[in-house]
Formats: sequence, structure tokens, C-alpha cells
Amino acid sequence: MGNWRMSILAFLLGACTLQSNREMENAYPAAIEAVGAESTDFWVRVHAIEFLIDLGHRDQARRLIEQCRVYEDSVPQRIGYWRMMYRVSEGTGRQSWLQKIKEAYLDSTGHDRIHAAETLAKLDFSLASQDRGITARDLNDPGALGAYVNWGMALRENAEPDYERILAALEDTSAVRKRVAAYALTFMKPLPAAYAQRLFHIAIKEPAGSGALPYLLHAAFIQNDDSVVTPDREALNRRLYDLAGLPGKDGPISFCKAVAAKGDRGAEAVLKKIYSEPVSPTEPGLSGIAKAAHDDIRVAAAFALASIFSK
Repeated sequence: MGNWRMSILAFLLGACTLQSNREMENAYPAAIEAVGAESTDFWVRVHAIEFLIDLGHRDQARRLIEQCRVYEDSVPQRIGYWRMMYRVSEGTGRQSWLQKIKEAYLDSTGHDRIHAAETLAKLDFSLASQDRGITARDLNDPGALGAYVNWGMALRENAEPDYERILAALEDTSAVRKRVAAYALTFMKPLPAAYAQRLFHIAIKEPAGSGALPYLLHAAFIQNDDSVVTPDREALNRRLYDLAGLPGKDGPISFCKAVAAKGDRGAEAVLKKIYSEPVSPTEPGLSGIAKAAHDDIRVAAAFALASIFSK
């Protein structure tokens, strides 16, 4: 009889745990959706909506994108709106949104060319076939525009990217070029082994406080598997986990995205801490900028938790 009762108790406890896990699975997309609907920072809304798209919640994403239509003609927010529309559209309609972004980049008098160049690269659109006069001039820009165009020029239509171009930028003396190249590599998986090993060597040696470090560690972590010889895998993993506790948002968000991409269940406790313990939005004196950063970090943690639970 005692064993029978224990079996029933174990079954009930297991059912409760399963129910609790399901409730949490639903809670994370709901939290992302709330930020996508309510944040006063447009770009935080974009990030939240794109996380919903990545999680497969396209209907909720479309509804939230519709609420952003007021930004369709605003510079530079229109780039974010067009990007979201591209991601949830199909066929010729999809290409029309891409065309708008491309035209914004090619408009030499435009004021959102950097946003457009970045978005085209994120959408895996190659700039190699575009007006060579424009791209050559932009590549000489020492700031963000030149860095994003360099990423776009490394992409190839129906072919592997020019990995050498991106890895060379990691060794550039320009902090902006290095940071954007590291960010670009977080979108490229898998790298050929030789390039992955170069990335690992650069990431493991990158000093603390470098603006490129979060993206280097993110990129290295998602490339890290048994098929590639890693200089010090454990050290790379430790450095990635250290990002979770860094001030600002680049470190924690890079950590969240990296463990989400790998489905790293070992990160669950850290992610829950990030999700539940960022700065309180009701804290007296909290600025709008701090609130936006809080929301950005929290939705990244919610995305990672939802991703891990779904795998």
C-alpha cells in the first residue's frame, strides 16, 4: 500500500512540475509580446517582435507590427518597420519591402543609410552587385557605415560568404570594424573549421572591456563543437557566462542569444536570474534609457528560455 501511495504522489508531483513548466513556456513569449506592444522605445519593440518571429509566433508578431505602421515613413524607424514586414511577408510582397531598404541605402542623400546597410546585411543581402561607386565610397567611411557595408560586401548570392573579408576585419585596428565584424559572425553558422579556429584564437585573447568581446564570445560559442579544435573550450565558455553579469546590455544580450542558439539547458538558472532580476521598471528615478535597456535584456532572456524549453 505504501508503495502504491508513493507512486501516486510521484505521479501527481510530476504532473504538477509538467504543468508548471508549461505555464513558464507560455509566460516567456507572453512577456516578449507585452514589451513588443508597450515599450516606449521603438527599437526595443522591434527586437521583441523579431524574437516572436524567431519563436514561430508569427500571428502575434503581425499584430504587433501593424501597431508600428505609424513609423512606416519615419527616419530611421522605417527601416525597422520594413525589416519586420519583410520577415513576415511572402512572395513578391516580401521583395517589395527589401527593395525599400535597398533604395534607402542607395540614396546618397538619405539619413538612415547606416540602418539600411546594417539591415541588408542582417537579412543576408549581398551588396557586391550594387552600385560599385557607392559601395567603394562607403567602404572608405571610417565609421559604422563602412563597417556594415564591409559585412554586406562579404555576403554572396547563392554562395558562401567571403569569410576571409570578415576575419580580416576582426584583426583591423578600427574598433568599429572589429565590433561589427564580430557581430556579423553571430549570423554566420557554421564557419569552415579554419576560420572557426581563427575566431576562437581572437576571442580567447580579446581583453575585457572591448566593445567587440560580447559578439566575439557569442560567435565563438555557437561555432564551438566537437568537429573544431578549440584552443581552450572551457575558458571560452567561462568568458561567455561572465557576460551575463556585465553592466550595460551588450554582454547579457549576447549571452542570451548565444545559449539560445545552442539550446544550452545548463544556462537555465542564469537566464532565469537575468529574466527576474533586471532593474525594476518601477524604481524611482529610472530613466527612459534605463527602462529600455531593462526591457531589451529581459526579452532576450525570455527568448532564450523559450528557445531552450522548446528544444
